[in-house]
Amino acid sequence: MPDFPFPLHWLRSLRDLSACEGLAVGRLLDAAESMSNADVCEAVRASWGLVAWTAASAPQLERAVAILRRCGREGALQAADLAGRERETRRFDMEQRLVDALEALPLVRLPDHRVLLAPELPVHSIIAFMLGRQQEMQDTIERLTAQLREARRRGDATDDKVSKLERELKRLQAEVQAVRVQRTSNTSSG
Repeated sequence: MPDFPFPLHWLRSLRDLSACEGLAVGRLLDAAESMSNADVCEAVRASWGLVAWTAASAPQLERAVAILRRCGREGALQAADLAGRERETRRFDMEQRLVDALEALPLVRLPDHRVLLAPELPVHSIIAFMLGRQQEMQDTIERLTAQLREARRRGDATDDKVSKLERELKRLQAEVQAVRVQRTSNTSSG
């Protein structure tokens, strides 16, 4: 695909086109990585929700977290220049924006979740990862439980078939034995 400036407001148009979801993620990341720290924070605020992050590859997720780390660092530095209540308000707002942005990412697909422990990110990021991981494990448990139930049902059905076949075999063996006895008695009386 040719490299040209991609207006971020176009991302909304690509979100629902499944063939373009990965492209939209890539274009947002490319644009954000080329911006200054202050500009990238504004782009995250304005454009982060315009793409389908579920389409992001593992390397794209790593890039997205790196961008959010830049925003966290920039927000902390801006808040450091303030005093008292205003600083805390700014810090809380910045952390909430970061948490919201992180929640949009499928964090369980990160190759190395330790990137979420970066000091520029709120501690909530690792909690969000753990909650996502817990949900993924719960989904796996439910899927495996359903498979086990199905395997047991099939096993029970197989046991029933085996029991029927054993009964049929015993019946046939009894018939064969009866025929042998009849032949033996017919040959001895004849």
